[in-house]
Amino acid sequence: MKHLLIILACSLLSAGIAHADQLMPLVIDGKVSNVNDPATHGHRFSLAELMSTASATIVTSTNWTKRESFSGPLLSALLKRVGATGSMLSVCAVDDYCHDVPVADAEKYGVILALAADGKPLPPSTFGPAWLIYPRDKFPDELNAATYDARFVWQVTRITVK
Repeated sequence: MKHLLIILACSLLSAGIAHADQLMPLVIDGKVSNVNDPATHGHRFSLAELMSTASATIVTSTNWTKRESFSGPLLSALLKRVGATGSMLSVCAVDDYCHDVPVADAEKYGVILALAADGKPLPPSTFGPAWLIYPRDKFPDELNAATYDARFVWQVTRITVK
């Protein structure tokens, strides 16, 4: 995973982001105790923070992709990092699409905020830079349903803890 995040960092550097401590377009706000961004009353993540957060790889298919290897920080680790205390998340994309996701899903399924697929950073022109990924192929009877398909939010920019 660390190798994939290094690739992501290099990709961001080539796109003009100068430092690994550069703030990412990811904010977790709402019921959080670790606030570092007064403008959002939330926690804005740097690439360095994402790189140092416990991560995982999920090999799964989605309704939009073939079976791929998705890698990124564990959602549960991100929530712990910000001191989240709610039971529901509103996960929002760059286009303001938002969908509610139970906090319990983070632990139950090992949900990740994928930053890479098959070793390549997720480009903002498709699903990146961050995509909420469930292990759909590992739990096909539970996760292969419209209820969960809507939780695969891509181009994530904000997660509000409720």
